[in-house]
Amino acid sequence: MTNQDFIIRSARKSDLPELSRLATDTFIASFGHVLTKLQLKKLIKQTRSIEYFEKVFDDDEILIAVTEQKIVGYIQFGTIRSPYKNATRDGRELARLYVNSAYHRRGVGKTLLKKALDHPVLHDAEDVYLDIWKSNFIAKNLYQKHGFKVIDEVEWKINGKYLLTYQVMKRTRQI
Repeated sequence: MTNQDFIIRSARKSDLPELSRLATDTFIASFGHVLTKLQLKKLIKQTRSIEYFEKVFDDDEILIAVTEQKIVGYIQFGTIRSPYKNATRDGRELARLYVNSAYHRRGVGKTLLKKALDHPVLHDAEDVYLDIWKSNFIAKNLYQKHGFKVIDEVEWKINGKYLLTYQVMKRTRQI
């Protein structure tokens, strides 16, 4: 698959059921081994359900990658919701970038990221923040190639139990 084999477009409300399924599947694939079934269920409802996407649809930008009439990846960005140190109101957050594993290493994530960084919401932002699982070296490399730098490390805990370490990355607008 090449870039010509998929299109990037803004998500529509009619995409939300399929977007939620992709978000759920990729979240389980990424974190299912460190979370209990109850934790997965709770976090999916809070951040990957149709209801979640309906709630953020008008506030966040969501771009999707579509091939053969199927959503194979998405990127979500907008106002900062995570508690990043020293973040200002002018900063923005790249909240999520997920690609169906069958489409990894085919340019989907790279193209989604480039389109998001070119979008006025991120392009015009003074700073763009994201967090990434520390062990996700492929994604970290992609972000670094696009000007992001690691600025912090945070332990992710649920009910006081350590799950993993994630890194906060920041990209400052290039003038």
